[in-house]
Amino acid sequence: MFQTTAPDGSMVLSTTPTLPPLQPIIPPRLRKATGGHGGWKVDAPQSITVLRNQMEASQPGTIMDCSGLLFHFRGQQLTVHDNVTEVRGGVFVIEPQATARCAILPRDRENDLLFRDCIFILLGTATEQQEALLHGHANKGLIVLENCIFTGQPKNVTRVIGAGPGDFNAPAGRGRCVSITSTRDVRAGGLVARSSWFLMDDERNQPTGGEGIPAISLRGTLAGNQRAWWTANKTPVGVLMPCGPVDIQGCMIQGGYYGIELSAVEGGIVSGNTLMGQMRGVSCQDTTTGVTVSHNVIADFKSSAVHAAYGSRGVVVTGNHAVSNVAEGQAALQAYCGTREIEISNNAVAIGAAGTPQAHVYVGNDAQSTEVRGNILSGPYRASHIEVDQSWTKTPQVTPGYSARYTPDEPLGVRSDLLGTELIGNRAVGGLTVRASASTGKLTLWTDECQAAINGAAPRRIAGLTVV
Repeated sequence: MFQTTAPDGSMVLSTTPTLPPLQPIIPPRLRKATGGHGGWKVDAPQSITVLRNQMEASQPGTIMDCSGLLFHFRGQQLTVHDNVTEVRGGVFVIEPQATARCAILPRDRENDLLFRDCIFILLGTATEQQEALLHGHANKGLIVLENCIFTGQPKNVTRVIGAGPGDFNAPAGRGRCVSITSTRDVRAGGLVARSSWFLMDDERNQPTGGEGIPAISLRGTLAGNQRAWWTANKTPVGVLMPCGPVDIQGCMIQGGYYGIELSAVEGGIVSGNTLMGQMRGVSCQDTTTGVTVSHNVIADFKSSAVHAAYGSRGVVVTGNHAVSNVAEGQAALQAYCGTREIEISNNAVAIGAAGTPQAHVYVGNDAQSTEVRGNILSGPYRASHIEVDQSWTKTPQVTPGYSARYTPDEPLGVRSDLLGTELIGNRAVGGLTVRASASTGKLTLWTDECQAAINGAAPRRIAGLTVV
């Protein structure tokens, strides 16, 4: 019981309210790892049993300090459970085998896991079974990277502990640096990366159609094969379980088919990074929604700098610098195959003299409500600065700009109208050029004054609302 004073001055006895139970505060527990090597040693691969046992015997909230130690393991996966909340320092030499994966494997976690000041090295070329050096699988919590390096063998084996990004070669094997995956039942919490380096082999000569391997991958669970479903149904495949948000800032990513692959990802930001030497820098596919790709430098891409496709929605591509002398694909910035409400604004595209892209910006094949605004475009192209295709289906009168290889019954084409494409405030040296094609339906453009070729006819000046 406790007493209070009523407004009239009388005393009132009241029942003491029930307080919620106190939640225990678990202070971080710093545990120094043992059993690793003090330098480069890979001639006799070390079992990770010692490290695994230390992690599994740790109390909740443990920070595992691996600094100053190198752990080399072959054909083994190190699972990191919930009781470890941070892995600090350490060099992890990961050597997969043709019949066995090898990786750091946080899985089935409820809470976040931080890797700080860690180096992950891919050793060898037997990566057939490899998912990634770091594979976060079915984790509800975030995987967080701070000042980490993903790379190949050291240039000098005496400089491994405490080495920087410049002390390593690109990996000889084809393997992801990081992979974050959902399952049908568990939504992955996503990825946060800060001030980290991701070095991978050059994938720009790999064939298209999913054969290339990305450097960083976040993937939800799809109901089937995206391309096969689109070919048959002309709609994006369903998403059984999305992946949590992406937050990658201030990182360097070199190599990989995609620098960053986002498949069925909900929310997040990719900002202030440098990406070099990819087929595509950032790919937002498979109903990825609400992601902002901003203020990145994306260089030496072969196909595109930023790519949105297959039902992705609400993706904002703004303030990026896309620079390439080897571009030969569709466009530096592109949206197609069922995208909705894509914004491509205030980017600078600079194609070198040797580049031969179809266009600088491309919108096509059922991409609805696309805003292309305030971009600065320079360099050569095969068709125009900006190209808009209602469908990739060829008719006797119209050949889609995407490629002349398509046949009249091209399975990737659609017959729906392409509406709401807005081209405003874009600038180009010598004047902005646009190419617009509508083969099986109607196409609408809203533009300020520019020169445009409509359905292959001679270029003419257009402005305002144009219906093709």
